[in-house]
Amino acid sequence: MNARIQVFEQAAANLTRRGTMAKAVLADIETAAFLQQQYDEAKRQYDVVASLASGGDATALASLPDTANTFLQASRAMFASSDKYVQDYNQVQSFIQSVAA
Repeated sequence: MNARIQVFEQAAANLTRRGTMAKAVLADIETAAFLQQQYDEAKRQYDVVASLASGGDATALASLPDTANTFLQASRAMFASSDKYVQDYNQVQSFIQSVAA
């Protein structure tokens, strides 16, 4: 009888660990989805402002630093220091230099 109880207790413990692991995986997925949404929206806003700024829009030019900074923060949160973040950073820096020239 004790052996059966022990088997059930082990099975229950395994299920609890699996449930905890599943919750952690789900949380990671939700975090990644949230970061992706933030990145996509920040990039969309940056692209709009950059397009307007390249046409000489004074309001867009004034908001470009903040919009670019928000985009780069979202990129860094999403991609850390990967090549994609470096690509985004270089794109922003290149554009700002071209507008400032």
